[in-house]
Amino acid sequence: MGSALPSTVSGLVSVQAGSRFTVVPAPGPAWLLAGNAGTAATDFLGTTDNRPLELRVNQQRALRLEPAGPSPNLIGGAADNAATGAVGAVIGGGGNSTEPNLAHANYVFIGGGSSNLANGLAAVVGGGSGNAVTNGHAVIGGGWQNLAGGAASTIAGGASNQTAGDFANIGGGQHNTTSGSAATIAGGQDNSAALDQATVGGGGGNDAAGVGATIGGGVGNRAHLDLATVSGGGENWAREFGATVAGGVGNHAHGTQSSVGGGGANVATGTFAIIPGGQQARASQHGQMAQAAGAFTLQGDAQSSVFVLRAQTGAGQPLAVLSLDGQGAPLRVEPNRTLTFDILVVGRSAGVPPNFSISGGYHARGVIRNTGGTVAFVGTPTVLELGEDDPAWSIALATGPDHLIIQANSAATPDSVRWVARVQTAEVAW
Repeated sequence: MGSALPSTVSGLVSVQAGSRFTVVPAPGPAWLLAGNAGTAATDFLGTTDNRPLELRVNQQRALRLEPAGPSPNLIGGAADNAATGAVGAVIGGGGNSTEPNLAHANYVFIGGGSSNLANGLAAVVGGGSGNAVTNGHAVIGGGWQNLAGGAASTIAGGASNQTAGDFANIGGGQHNTTSGSAATIAGGQDNSAALDQATVGGGGGNDAAGVGATIGGGVGNRAHLDLATVSGGGENWAREFGATVAGGVGNHAHGTQSSVGGGGANVATGTFAIIPGGQQARASQHGQMAQAAGAFTLQGDAQSSVFVLRAQTGAGQPLAVLSLDGQGAPLRVEPNRTLTFDILVVGRSAGVPPNFSISGGYHARGVIRNTGGTVAFVGTPTVLELGEDDPAWSIALATGPDHLIIQANSAATPDSVRWVARVQTAEVAW
């Protein structure tokens, strides 16, 4: 018998089938089921041409590696998940034949879930279902049917939330919408932050529609001009620049930088007007502070108010009428209203030698009314000198067409005098 055929000869191998031997080319290196030893850094599992590589389980695709220019796409999960026209896109998993996850922009990431879309540069969808990111660097953490449409905007989760402004943020909740740049809604339901830097902390049905407007929470609150604030409560409305409602129910701050502290059904319409709380007060004049604990029929028809007036006199103008804004705004007596008033007036000179800080103080009381548009005193007001350095100083009261007049007289004092009055009223109206 001849000698046995070697197992390998010049790259050939013998394969025995029964009593017969067949000579075939020897196989090259392979990745073994039990693992490999002696691998080098140049060894790899993959393709050498511009073709994708798929890994399958139970004959179903589990992972697809696609060549895509400088950075391949990694697509896990259902076979219908896809990266179209993308570079460096990643889909971690999830999806199914009717609800695939889709990556349509460069360097996007979808962690999992189903029916999610990432269609902005470097956009991220962490998971959930039916979420869509349509602008660059925007993020949706999860949830259901959320839409991040602003650049670099964020929706942490929740359902049916939407960011339309760049750099906006929604923490969660449901049916919340931001349309301003850098606007924020922390959570809640049916809230809106419509202009730049507007904020809603939570609650339901709140609407921050001014630049920098803020609603802390509550239900049905509105902050409708720049820097307006409603801290909470229900059905409150701050609708002028810098207006504030701290809380309560049904309060309105409709004057520039006016404020309502709380209570119910209070209305502040005057510039810098204040209502600390209570019920059904109305502050309609500049700087007016009003308070009530109810009304006969309408806001302000049974209330008390405090006003602060000011003016300045001098050597060339010794007479001056004090006003609410220092520029001529009078203390009005509104139609069909009667007031009792208690007035404290103080004056002080600038202190130019030889008149070093001359001072004077006065107290006036009386009753005033507006009947049919005509303002008049009821009886005669009393004016009391509390103390003065110059006996020529004085104050006088009079009526204007629709207002109370407080006039100060610094007589012959050679330097400027500042005058301030505090007027407290009790008011009744029909």
